Amino acid sequence: MVGATLPALPVLFDVFELQVEHMVMSDVLFIFLITVAVAALCWFDQPPVTVSVIAGLMIGYAAIVRAVGEPLLAVVVVALLLRRVNWKRVGLLLVAGLVPIVGYMAWYHSFTGSTPWTARAARSCTAGSAASPNAPRCRAFRRT
Repeated sequence: MVGATLPALPVLFDVFELQVEHMVMSDVLFIFLITVAVAALCWFDQPPVTVSVIAGLMIGYAAIVRAVGEPLLAVVVVALLLRRVNWKRVGLLLVAGLVPIVGYMAWYHSFTGSTPWTARAARSCTAGSAASPNAPRCRAFRRT
């Protein structure tokens, strides 16, 4: 039993394993929101206005839940335009999708004084030496 446990220890205590365990809930919500939105849009040849608005809200909320969802609103808009969906419905979807994103940006900015994308860039900075290639960019994010 000890012989099988020892080789597995580096994998079990890997930092990525801990991160994956924390992402489980956001992944499920993200996949649910995107799946329901895309299924609702694909169900109709010309999606009704309410379906377009609800799908846009769901895609916008999915972009808040997971950072990889940020470009999905543009991808869905382009896909609907290629399907020749009425441009007013596509516009409503776009506006409805931007409402949660802009609302989150406004709330985040009022709370922290910076946008979420600026904070992500600051977290990506290394705490390394001043000779690091990120040093000039990272100095701008340090609070004095």
